[in-house]
Amino acid sequence: MCGIICLSKKFNHKLNKTFNLLKHRGPDFENHVQSDDLIIGHNLLQIRGEFNSSKQPKYAKNSKYIISFNGQIYNTEELKIKFSINKEIDLDTEILIQIINQVGLEFIRFVKGMFSILIYDIHTRKIHLFRDPSGQKHLYYYLNNNELIICSEIKPIISILQNFSFDNQNLPSSLILGYPINKFTPFKNINRVLPGEHLIIDDKKKIHKSFFDQITKKFDNEDPSGVIRETIRNHLLTKKKIAINLSGGLDSNIILYESLNFNSNISVFSTKFETPNEIYNHDYYLAQKIAKHYGLNLYTTNITFDDYLNNFEKSFSHIEEINRNINNPAYYINYINQKNNNYRSILSGDGGDEIFIGYDYYKRIGLKKKIINNFKISKVISSFMWFKEYLRYETPQQYFKNSLLNLKNKYSTFKNSLYSKKFYENFYTSKIDHVSKYYCFLDQFNWLPNEIFLRADKLGMKNSLEVRSPFSDLDLRRYFFERMHKEKFVAKVNKPEIRQIYKEKLHPLISNNILKTGWTAPLEWLKRDEFVEKIISFIPDQDCEIFRWSILKNNIKKNKLILLNKQIYSLISLSIIKKNFNEKIIN
Repeated sequence: MCGIICLSKKFNHKLNKTFNLLKHRGPDFENHVQSDDLIIGHNLLQIRGEFNSSKQPKYAKNSKYIISFNGQIYNTEELKIKFSINKEIDLDTEILIQIINQVGLEFIRFVKGMFSILIYDIHTRKIHLFRDPSGQKHLYYYLNNNELIICSEIKPIISILQNFSFDNQNLPSSLILGYPINKFTPFKNINRVLPGEHLIIDDKKKIHKSFFDQITKKFDNEDPSGVIRETIRNHLLTKKKIAINLSGGLDSNIILYESLNFNSNISVFSTKFETPNEIYNHDYYLAQKIAKHYGLNLYTTNITFDDYLNNFEKSFSHIEEINRNINNPAYYINYINQKNNNYRSILSGDGGDEIFIGYDYYKRIGLKKKIINNFKISKVISSFMWFKEYLRYETPQQYFKNSLLNLKNKYSTFKNSLYSKKFYENFYTSKIDHVSKYYCFLDQFNWLPNEIFLRADKLGMKNSLEVRSPFSDLDLRRYFFERMHKEKFVAKVNKPEIRQIYKEKLHPLISNNILKTGWTAPLEWLKRDEFVEKIISFIPDQDCEIFRWSILKNNIKKNKLILLNKQIYSLISLSIIKKNFNEKIIN
């Protein structure tokens, strides 16, 4: 895992500060090269290969291309065979260069993994940006008045510019949803490369966009557990210690079960909240029993209220974008514990709910066809009704109409640029013949990259930690997407197929556990006076162009129970971002 930097030469004096702000993504080494009017840099977090060989940026195609790569390639063994690459080469970037030397930019059709890639064509002076189709690795760009900044995170961009303004036109939709949508960030003129996108910035600073397709892998093993086993094996490649985030759920336990077929030297981490309400530790006690069953070392991340409180601001600030997940501090503390125990790679069950039909609402919309067209949009409307009090608009109705403009397409058609028919066809061949399957697709390409993977990448990498999600593998997702039939959406239990497949393989405590408690911080913590005071301290005193911060602050003072409503944390995350970027990034 690494950090990517690309700057117009006029920002040369900002390079060292940029490297420092990205050091957590690559504490082992930093380097840069210059070409034409660009500076291309790279922070290195070494996971595989020899150190000297790992240094970037690198050159390819007889020095035609300069490459800065962030991520992990999981099909390296297949690539070595297909392109006759020396078996001794185990560094992802070196394998990538070998393929580029043979097929040029067509390399992207063959490479599977999590990645963001910058390639500069010295001859044409074009910048090529690629992001993995699952959207695990983020890449941002600022282009305005011929000023160009490309970076793995937003903070360095803001630091270089020394100012920022919120994107008032697109920001409200993200606030209503609780996570970013499409290419937009909270900041004006700072956008992200989309999942599966090939973005070209030409020598005239014009942007050209397309979605790349990848060759679909045909699994030799038609047994679903064999397909999962093969995928997980590919995610275990590392020369560093590796561990698994273990809960009481199916996904993490499947990863553990299959991983032990290849590596017996695996540790597991689980999180325990220090609270008398044991319902919040249901998953922890199951994980404890499972670790004992396999004879594994269990690292416990104990989280007290003070831990949660002291890391609340940090966790939301590091994510850099709208996010209303109150569990962010707990994730962050867990990653700190993993770093302190000298781990660099962690396997996570993220993505399992979206491909194995794990959410209850998939079943609800499958059973109640009369409400399918309005199910999610009604949730958005109810969110807005709560939210509109804090908007500085004379005509909320007009705002409401505009704010839902992008969301309408998200929940109803494939007509917008992101969810076009072509986009769909690039990643899946199976027909969407059921509304629940449609929402699974939307979650895989919206919710997953913009909420779950955004959090994992930002909070994990803040601790120089690579979070791997085997169930995000695109070929695996394709395989199970084609197996999504109508009857699976109306089953009595969630994840009906995968539950049956692993019924005899997993410990009965897991295979028979149908209680989906989720992983959440104790809600009673949100009512404590210390927490309320902390939240109030984040909120600006002065209203701004579109938000009535003063009303929000007064409402919390009048009734602290408002903090039990997750909708409010969209605004709180924005206020934390504003506060931290002003205090720590610009000043």
